Amino acid sequence: MPAKGINPNQLKFVAPQLENLIYLSGSSFSPVHDIEVSGLRFMYTAPTFMKTSEPLLRSDWTIYRQGAVKIEGAENCIFRANDFIALGGNAIFVNNYNRGVKIEGNRIEQIGAGAINFVGDPAAVRSPEFRYEKFVPFDQMDTIEGPKTNNYPMDCEASDNLIHDIGLIEKQVAGIQVSMAESLRILHNTIYNVLEQVLM
Repeated sequence: MPAKGINPNQLKFVAPQLENLIYLSGSSFSPVHDIEVSGLRFMYTAPTFMKTSEPLLRSDWTIYRQGAVKIEGAENCIFRANDFIALGGNAIFVNNYNRGVKIEGNRIEQIGAGAINFVGDPAAVRSPEFRYEKFVPFDQMDTIEGPKTNNYPMDCEASDNLIHDIGLIEKQVAGIQVSMAESLRILHNTIYNVLEQVLM
């Protein structure tokens, strides 16, 4: 309800329709590469509450692979000095195969879900399990060294980002979420007023 004395006819109403505003989509065979996005403001994506049905490894957390910015199959791409404000779902989702992606110097605030997510493909993991109480019997464990595929974020970076007031709608969120990824640089970020985890 508007505050007393405010004329509703002079207010601005927003009805978000889209979960995603920019989607960089490639593959390991044909990656999107060498793109920089900077100086933009991302606002008013639709909430994704109740769509978080995919479990993460060895936890009780679930995710939804979407964000105002979704990056998949990219190499050497940068999102720098952007504002992510008043979003219904995740701000940035770096999904599956990505190499050399940088998320740098962004302001991320008033977010319904998580801020920055680096999440790979469970099929790249040998003998994955998805709950604390479950385990793979030793005689069934895949003991070959290294990942099964390259379908996960590697050599990516999240640095110098200001992240606060996230998880306003969804509850299992992090300032920076990392799952099934390798050799990431997470440095010099300021993260506060988060519902669950700063880093997960």
